[in-house]
Amino acid sequence: PLVLIGNDNGERSALAAQVAKLGLTGSVTMLSGLSDHEVRCAYRLCSLFVFPSLYEGFGIPLLESMAARRPMVVSNLPVFRELTEDRYLSFAPEDTAQMASMIDLGLSNDTARDEMIAYGDTRIGDFSFSGLAAVLQQIYEQRR
Repeated sequence: PLVLIGNDNGERSALAAQVAKLGLTGSVTMLSGLSDHEVRCAYRLCSLFVFPSLYEGFGIPLLESMAARRPMVVSNLPVFRELTEDRYLSFAPEDTAQMASMIDLGLSNDTARDEMIAYGDTRIGDFSFSGLAAVLQQIYEQRR
């Protein structure tokens, strides 16, 4: 099953029509308006987090996925490559064949999955409040 989570940006109707046209209605669920708790639960329950974005300013969902200890397949956007330090599976965002191949790899390769989870356990620490506060304090002290 595929679960799509996000607010409707005006494409939900077209997406639902395409899902129906392909006969996938029973396999695809679209959710929106979830609470923070429900989103955290969705991360914890997913087998693989996939983020096929064309543009992002930062990528908080990637950090949320790391915090939930989920393997990821993401667009190879510069910001995502920086956040993940190229340690997650990625694809060109408009290359659907490459996306499908990376999703298949992310679901089937236990070694790759374990490596992504282990890396995320370490990387998420770089974005903790105490870690960021320490960096800011260091910058402040260097400028005094």
